[in-house]
Amino acid sequence: MDVSSFEQQFGDLQYAGESSTTAQVAWSLLTSRWLANLLTPQPSDQDPRVLASRRRLRKEANALQALVEHLFGAMRQFLREDAMADVHRHLSLVLAGLGIVCCAILEGFAAYPAAAGVGLDLVVTAGIALVIVGAVVGLAALIAHSSGKRRRVYIVLAAVLLVLLWTARFRYSYAFGDLGEAVASASGLSLISLMVLVVSHELWHRVEPVGRWQARRAVRRAEGAVDDAMEAVRQAADHLQRAEDGYQAQAR
Repeated sequence: MDVSSFEQQFGDLQYAGESSTTAQVAWSLLTSRWLANLLTPQPSDQDPRVLASRRRLRKEANALQALVEHLFGAMRQFLREDAMADVHRHLSLVLAGLGIVCCAILEGFAAYPAAAGVGLDLVVTAGIALVIVGAVVGLAALIAHSSGKRRRVYIVLAAVLLVLLWTARFRYSYAFGDLGEAVASASGLSLISLMVLVVSHELWHRVEPVGRWQARRAVRRAEGAVDDAMEAVRQAADHLQRAEDGYQAQAR
């Protein structure tokens, strides 16, 4: 089994600062003298069981080498995606997604009074609330992924949206209470919207790019496949050792 290219790839990834425990263990196994000795033809190969076991080990070792090379490819892809990502954008895509969903749910409760202030039926009110939620979370995303003049325009739109929401909530609350309660209720709910806007913006700003997330998942899947292949090599080696022990016992 030729492992020269494998060693070169492993060395390149170590030089780049990217490696993993799974890759290190697999490298040690594939380049070990123990495995090389087991793969070397022996006089005991005249026994069909030993020969079959050695062929099985060679097949599993070759499969492991192929999977490790695939792991190295996934690690190189992750390095490329990581290099293109902003240094601050390393928050897990799943965690950021859950956080944004929680923000959207929270804003949904705060958006209902503003939507109800329009005075339409329940279905239309729910639809307006969904539009408000989408506007708040969507503006947070636009602000996070824009710059310059466009970013300032989105910030102004967000401020206008918060003022409109405060006005709609004030009208709704004032219809069922006095002036002080209406102002307090509208201000409290608008503070929630502002908090959702700020937190959503931070999540959108720090979330890792989809490409980096996909590359990271590919590395994990490849590491799992390599772990399974290493276990298969160990089992094949144990089977070969038992076959050779049986041959030696018969030879005596």
